[in-house]
Amino acid sequence: MQTSGRGVEAEEELGSPLPAMPLRVSTTGINAGQTSPEELIMATKTVDVTLASIQNKSPFGVSPTGAINVRTVRAIDDEEIYQNENLYLRLDREEPMHPSGAKYIPAGQSLTYDVTRRLDVSYYGLDSTVNQMLIFYRDLTEYIVVTGHVYEEPYQGSYNRQVRYDEIDGFQAITVDYNAMYQDVMAKLLVTYTVNLVSSSE
Repeated sequence: MQTSGRGVEAEEELGSPLPAMPLRVSTTGINAGQTSPEELIMATKTVDVTLASIQNKSPFGVSPTGAINVRTVRAIDDEEIYQNENLYLRLDREEPMHPSGAKYIPAGQSLTYDVTRRLDVSYYGLDSTVNQMLIFYRDLTEYIVVTGHVYEEPYQGSYNRQVRYDEIDGFQAITVDYNAMYQDVMAKLLVTYTVNLVSSSE
């Protein structure tokens, strides 16, 4: 495996998309006579969201398993999911974590990805309860070795990173840190995403 501070260029997307989540749109706050949220849409933004890179900030090699998804969710309840797209999927440590065949990232190095998904984010009005936003959801684990024993620990962050409707404008890069720890040994990732506004009905 060859990696560098600039990463390895991805030639194809990693893994297969997870099944799309069912559309579960709440009708809370819809006025009488309006039967669906679609009738209330004031504007929709179409965005391309890309997993750009994963950087290892740990003093040892890392090999995260699990998934990273980007989702369109209800802004006041991020458990109500409208669209769910997979950016990273690795179910087993024996699988490559990158199209180059890499199975781990050495300390201080990174892998470059180019996995892009397209999503729509809708806005219904200032006081609407069905406005939408983007979130980056991660379900990742790391195997941490301490005194000859291996421990499987989840990567955690302060929250699932949100991008609200009014924050979607042009092109932006978003970097999020994820940490997995056992006792005083910490694995740390810096994951960079990009969000590119493709079109807007505003």
